[in-house]
Amino acid sequence: MKGYLDSATFQVIIEAKFDNCETFNKGLATVKMNGLSALIDKFGEIVIPYQYNYLSRWKDNYFATLNGKTGMIDKSGNIIVPLEYENCLYGGSYATITKNNLKGILHVSGKVLILPNYEHIEPISEKVFYVIKSGNRYLIDLNGFEMKIE
Repeated sequence: MKGYLDSATFQVIIEAKFDNCETFNKGLATVKMNGLSALIDKFGEIVIPYQYNYLSRWKDNYFATLNGKTGMIDKSGNIIVPLEYENCLYGGSYATITKNNLKGILHVSGKVLILPNYEHIEPISEKVFYVIKSGNRYLIDLNGFEMKIE
């Protein structure tokens, strides 16, 4: 079991009752118990109940996974992006989302910038991505303009 200590005094802040606990960020931390994740505040009060299989902080929001589907919620538990993606790999301001085995791009704000219509997608720059659709190779920008490449 895991909990939280004050690093200066080594006093118990939140008792050891979690299977796993992450560090606090802006007064909130992700914890896990009995296979479900929750979000707690610095007093140990539950902000988002134990209802997700997995929670992962991305900037000011959280990727939430339930029954193999992932979406995005805010720190109050409001759904920003519906839990409909098989996978979300994130870094910086963008995440690669996968739906029906096709990939797209999600912005940290929760806006889908490139719909998941591609077999492969990877960044070339902050605004241009290399994609493969139906075996053809393209460059695509954040406005959805595709340019076929040979």
